[in-house]
Amino acid sequence: MQSIMYRNTYAKIDLSAIKHNLDIIKVNLGGKKKIIPVLKANAYGHGSVEIAQFLENQGYDFFAVALLEEAIELRKSGVKAIILVLGWVAPRYAYLAIRHNFILTAFQIEWLESIQKLNLQGRLNIHLKIDTGMGRNGLRTEFEIMDFINKLKSIEEIELSGVYTHFATADDIDNTYYNEQVHNFHRLIKVVKTAYPHKNLVIHIGNSGASIQYPNDMTDYSRVGVSIYGMYPSMSVKESASMKLKPALELKSEITHVKQTRAGDKISYGSTYITKKGDWIGTVAIGYADGWLRRLQGTEVLVSGKRMEIVGRICMDMLMIKLDQAYEIGTEVTLIGKNGDATISIDEIASKLETINYEVTTNLSSRIPRIYAW
Repeated sequence: MQSIMYRNTYAKIDLSAIKHNLDIIKVNLGGKKKIIPVLKANAYGHGSVEIAQFLENQGYDFFAVALLEEAIELRKSGVKAIILVLGWVAPRYAYLAIRHNFILTAFQIEWLESIQKLNLQGRLNIHLKIDTGMGRNGLRTEFEIMDFINKLKSIEEIELSGVYTHFATADDIDNTYYNEQVHNFHRLIKVVKTAYPHKNLVIHIGNSGASIQYPNDMTDYSRVGVSIYGMYPSMSVKESASMKLKPALELKSEITHVKQTRAGDKISYGSTYITKKGDWIGTVAIGYADGWLRRLQGTEVLVSGKRMEIVGRICMDMLMIKLDQAYEIGTEVTLIGKNGDATISIDEIASKLETINYEVTTNLSSRIPRIYAW
């Protein structure tokens, strides 16, 4: 569903870029392995409902999210695909997973025991999370796995349909620790299959870094997140990858006010910027409440294909830029993407913020309408 736009700031999402990225990832994986698109955090800021609906129309039938709320939002929007919730869900909400046909992630005997006491009406589908070295969630040893599955077998209301792990360093150049995790997973998956001889267990171990760098290691299913949206999981992967991903998101706004200042005029909170003689200052309708953080003061935006500096502190709803001349009200401002012959990438913004590209797009708030092009 297209966002209603009353403001002049928006994120443009190129669905053809998303299709391109998934197509080349499929080729890299050898064509036979299936992809589980990861749509958590509002599809990394791109709009989870719209992306899910688009991908479902493209034939994708298995998605992953982080939260139960995210899964429910997709289901209420009409998405019929399998949905795996990657994060921990309290046992008292298991009935919602049964009602909406979700798969929950499980890795604690205490969690199973709590489920057993609930007298659920229906059968709960789970995937077992194995911690092979991420150090976050999951079972870590053969003994833990055996104990978990022995308990599981005593609970008729729960069915184990899949097993997975997550890699900590698949986006690094050094593959030593990654290889340790792969070895651990194959060792522990044998324990699972021996203790729970289910013929149709879904095994998935990939993430974007592993799917790009180590496609031959991937199982029948590979979870792919950030690279769907045209972002590489690290600069080292970007520099070494043979595939060319297309960024799907551009962030645009407009100049809403223009003024010529006098020498010594002060701009924005704290008066941190003092104008020089004759400076042209433009006001742009985006601020930190939209996800354009105050730390981006001093960075640049694009106007008429040229770079213009953000001057003064970024406000909650607006920011100011130093212009090279007077521009008309309504002139386009590009914060991410292409404007004329110039481009500002998400990676450039991430570098200025000393963070990763994931954080840039997921910070873009719901106040920014997303519009979709195909």
